[in-house]
Amino acid sequence: MGRRNLRNTGVSVICAAIVFLSFFVASYPKSLSKIKMDPTSHVLYLSHPSSISEIQGVHFLLRNNPKLTRDYAERILRIYGEECRKESINLAIAVAQMALETSFLRFGGEVKGQQNNFAGLGSTPNARSSSFPTAEEGIRAHVQHLKAYASTEPLASPCVDPRRKFVEKSPHFGKLKTVHDLAGTWAMDKNYGKKLEKLIQQLMDSPPTVE
Repeated sequence: MGRRNLRNTGVSVICAAIVFLSFFVASYPKSLSKIKMDPTSHVLYLSHPSSISEIQGVHFLLRNNPKLTRDYAERILRIYGEECRKESINLAIAVAQMALETSFLRFGGEVKGQQNNFAGLGSTPNARSSSFPTAEEGIRAHVQHLKAYASTEPLASPCVDPRRKFVEKSPHFGKLKTVHDLAGTWAMDKNYGKKLEKLIQQLMDSPPTVE
């Protein structure tokens, strides 16, 4: 009788464990699963909407640069959202790259804020960095330059990227697939892709709604 009770108790424990695990898996936050596992977050050229929202980009910028005004951050993200949708470029990658290249819109390096150059375009040892008359044009140039690396499809808007012609003549034109391919092409830093990957993770961890 004692053995039977012990056996029954063991079966009950196992059943309870299965029920608990089933509940845990079912209740696991889907958003967290997406953040950690979304395979599209590192893809340059998208055939569907980006895996992040403009609001997440605003939170990302304000958290890393509290001196920014919300209005300015929202304006920048709105423009990035519009241009990335036009050209089918991953918003997460474009925003992460802008944050890396401008130190979260602090600038302060070779490229100054008034140049409206959000991606260090033209900033090479043998050339002066590009300048653009408006933020809209500077962001459009950034997104168009990313598209030159990611796709041979024609641009959706008139070209304002002064460096596109150099990419078109290179073996990299339309060949890059993921953020890691930007290392050694867009930038010589071999860790460039890893740096962007960390920033993309921060972006995806940002709240998706207005706080």
